[in-house]
Amino acid sequence: MASMKHKKAEQTRARILSAALPLMLEGGYEKMTMRAIAKQAGLSPGAAYYYFETKEHIIHAFYAQTHEEHRLACREVLDQAKTLQDRLKGVVQAQIRISQPYHAVSKALFKVAADPNHTLSPFSDDSRELRHRAMALFDEVVRGSKTKVSAPLADYLPGLLWMFHMGIVLFWVHDSSPQQEKTWRFIDRTVPLLIQLIRLSKLPFFGSALQAAIALLDDFQFLRLPAADAREPEVENDTTAPPLRGS
Repeated sequence: MASMKHKKAEQTRARILSAALPLMLEGGYEKMTMRAIAKQAGLSPGAAYYYFETKEHIIHAFYAQTHEEHRLACREVLDQAKTLQDRLKGVVQAQIRISQPYHAVSKALFKVAADPNHTLSPFSDDSRELRHRAMALFDEVVRGSKTKVSAPLADYLPGLLWMFHMGIVLFWVHDSSPQQEKTWRFIDRTVPLLIQLIRLSKLPFFGSALQAAIALLDDFQFLRLPAADAREPEVENDTTAPPLRGS
């Protein structure tokens, strides 16, 4: 009985999320209201508020859903690829691949997500948990590779790779070429350059420059993955954000 109730709650949440995305495309995020979302989903406003307190909670659930899709899409490359270049390229390509159906939605969200003070920004406090989960995926990219990373850089590398990946996503959002083909070329060209920089960081003559760079990064502690979160939790279909209600 409890499992049936949980399943129904999941289905209702998915229904609300599916109703919200087209509305955002029609009038933009700012004009989208919980009342309109409820009507689109065939629910009363009270029912919609029962599952999501605000429209921001709905978008955070969308973020969590796409992260889970990305995590699952990365499994093959992370299980098989051994070089850091192949692993990083595969994970970034997987992000663009699973995001293709959401290109228009991502453009509509960009105006609010680009504001670092907005709850929907990937840099916001409200996004911290999901940001750490995403960074943990890049920690797995590094840990599973044959590439040895210099000790001072190791603590920050997952966060830096996450930032690189976010830069690719930003490029993709603004890419109007057919099937965003420029983004795929950009990935092909930039990943090898990044790998070369990582290799250079191990050379003795690069030591002082690396130390100076690490000192700068100390001001960006959000790029440092907490030790307790260093591994991506193995959770099946974990798309709940905030915690599930109605189950």
